[in-house]
Amino acid sequence: MKMKKYEKIRNYVIDRFYGELKFFDIEEEYRMQANQFEEELDNLKTKLEVIEKYGREIQVDVKHIIEKGFEIKNAKRETIETVTFSLIAMSILTLYIFVTNALGVKFLVTSQLILSILLPWVVIPFSVIAKKKGEII
Repeated sequence: MKMKKYEKIRNYVIDRFYGELKFFDIEEEYRMQANQFEEELDNLKTKLEVIEKYGREIQVDVKHIIEKGFEIKNAKRETIETVTFSLIAMSILTLYIFVTNALGVKFLVTSQLILSILLPWVVIPFSVIAKKKGEII
């Protein structure tokens, strides 16, 4: 019931604001809310007058703003991906060096032969699948 009463008072305030209603009596409990709403309408009218006065001179290129946002987002993502890739690559290389140092040169030669033989058989199918999907691994 109170919500309907408040909506009714808001409608009266709007009518009075636009000059369609000269006077109406507000109950004491709703008077402060009505005054706040009337102040909001006054502030809105002031803002709209400023926009009406200067609004035609202001031109916003929304497409450019959106593109700039995507550029910033992509730049951050690329930076994170580059740092992550560098850290992972350095970790793998460091681990490889430690294991080679611990197991000797025989491990280095064996692992290089295995990688040079098996890596093309693994990478080529993944690159073909990624190309078909339109993604780059």
